[in-house]
Amino acid sequence: MTNKSIDYRQLIEQLSEQTNQNYELARTIFNQLFDEVPTQLNQIQLAILKKDFDTAETVTHTLHGSLRFCGFVVFQEAVRLLEIALKQQDIMSIQRNFRALKQKLDAFLQSQDEIKDYFERKLSK
Repeated sequence: MTNKSIDYRQLIEQLSEQTNQNYELARTIFNQLFDEVPTQLNQIQLAILKKDFDTAETVTHTLHGSLRFCGFVVFQEAVRLLEIALKQQDIMSIQRNFRALKQKLDAFLQSQDEIKDYFERKLSK
């Protein structure tokens, strides 16, 4: 699997485990992530452009917490590296790590239809 693709089935399994197979809850959490992640990415990107590293770090930390709650290990290293770079205020590292995280999360967001279809089928049984 390349950085450009995310195994959405693995994400479904991870979140289903976190919710004790409560598929309605898992679907709700996915929908919330689909709503929040683009906004958080934009907030982080704008804060980085403004060199407002405190805001970027706060939003990154919130995003990290959401992803950890879901058990999404595929994103954890990328978001952790961005948090470290923001604390160090190393602009080259910040830009590199933000791009890597954004690429992974964009791939996640592109799997939105497949994930929604999965839950639609699972919950219509």
